Formats: sequence, structure tokens, C-alpha cells
Amino acid sequence: MTNTYIVNTQATWIRTRPAHEPMIGRRDSQLLFGETVRGDNNLYQHWIAATSAQDGYEGWMSTNDVRTKSFLSEPTHIIATRMANLYPSPTFKIRPSLTLTFMAQVKPKSTELIIDGFVGVRFNDGLLWVPQNHIMAKADALANPADIVDTAKMFLGDPYLYGGRGHGGIDCSGLVQIALQRNGIACPRDADMQENVVGEAVPISLKNLRRGDIVYFPGHVGIMVNRTHMINATARFMQVVIEPVRDVKKACNDTITAVRRLPPLVPGVTL
Repeated sequence: MTNTYIVNTQATWIRTRPAHEPMIGRRDSQLLFGETVRGDNNLYQHWIAATSAQDGYEGWMSTNDVRTKSFLSEPTHIIATRMANLYPSPTFKIRPSLTLTFMAQVKPKSTELIIDGFVGVRFNDGLLWVPQNHIMAKADALANPADIVDTAKMFLGDPYLYGGRGHGGIDCSGLVQIALQRNGIACPRDADMQENVVGEAVPISLKNLRRGDIVYFPGHVGIMVNRTHMINATARFMQVVIEPVRDVKKACNDTITAVRRLPPLVPGVTL
């Protein structure tokens, strides 16, 4: 039997095996607060065989980091800023209880319950308070798509973190995935999974690249910010940087494996 779980900590990991030791249970992909996973009821000690509802990624998750969906309300809002602090009371003059990253998901007790600019969101059996302008209803996010380049630039300078999707760092395919998920666009987790399904394929040519094109290399991916430069989370610099696409190509065996192009999502954005 399969249960549905919701991540109930700042972020957690899907691992290759049911173990915290890095050489045994490698961290493959990060899940954010409020995201949903499906898991087998047959537990292995304190681990579940889990599948991410966001992208179908499979692995093992600690039961300490999730709660069954029956105990938690379905999230209705996303964190819309790069990071947001959640406080035990509606004031910024105390220590935050939790810090969530962009695209984590929360459920306000009531969007009309606003105290001094803070909204109460459900956490376990109580409430934490987040600045009202740091969250956005999922429906509003879908109705108001964001430019994927601008979304990716939110992470500029963040640390590179293998498997990361924003909490403590991010990796190359995680950056692309998060930028697309902001607009409700389904996107697989890893670069090799993405390059055959995201957008539409266009001929591989440095001369024809446009802003917003997603360029794939062997084991790597980035998003063009203009016709010559791309933003990517790279282990070469151990952070998210903007650099010439020619430099990235040179570092990746001088090979581009695919270029994918999305239709314009935001009116007025020049490609």
C-alpha cells in the first residue's frame, strides 16, 4: 500500500540507499518544505521507498522529515522570494523558527488573518508567521508567469550543491527545474532526463541562441541570459554564475548535446 507524504522540514533528501552515511546513501535530490512524495508503507527501519510527486524521482527518504498527508493540509501557496523566515509570532524582532527557500510550499490558516504584515501558515499542529509579501498563491503564480531568466537570476552567487534545489545551494539541473516549475512547467530532475522533453528542440548553433534557451552539455545544463552568455550552477566555480556559453562548451568536452526552446511565457520579454 502507498501513502502520500508531505515534507515537514526545511528541506530533505532523496537518497540512493536508506542510510545517512554519504558513501552509502548518497544524496541524489532535494525536496523542499510542503512538497509531496508517495511512499511504500513497508518501512525499512526509519526509511521509506519514496517517489517525488513533482518529478517522479525515486529513492529513499527518512520518515523523520515527512508526515502523512492526512495530518497536514494541502499547501496552497509558494514561497515567492529567494528565502523567507517564518517566526513563532507575527514580529521580525525574534529568532525565526524556520527559513524556507523559493518554491517551498505552505498553507495559510486564512489569507484574511494578517497581523502587522504577517500571515499565519500551518506548521505541525500550530502556526508560524511569514511576511505576507513573501508568499504567493499557486493559482496566482500560474496566472502570472515569471521570466525563467529572471527566476534563475534569483540564485546568482548561491553555492553549488550536488542534488540541491535551493536550500543551502543548487545544482545545474535543479536551477532549470525550479525556474520552470515556478510557471507550472513539468520538468524532470536530471539534465539527461530533461534534454529530450523540455520545450522544443532547435538546431544546435551558437549563432542562433536566444535569451531563455536551455542548453545541454554532457552532464550539464544552463539557461541563456542573452545570445552569448548563460546562467548555470557549476562545480567549476562552486556557485551560480553568468559566463560566456563558449567557455561552458569548452569545459564540457567542447560538446553541446541539445538546445531546447520554450514558447514566450511573459508578454514583452525580448528573446
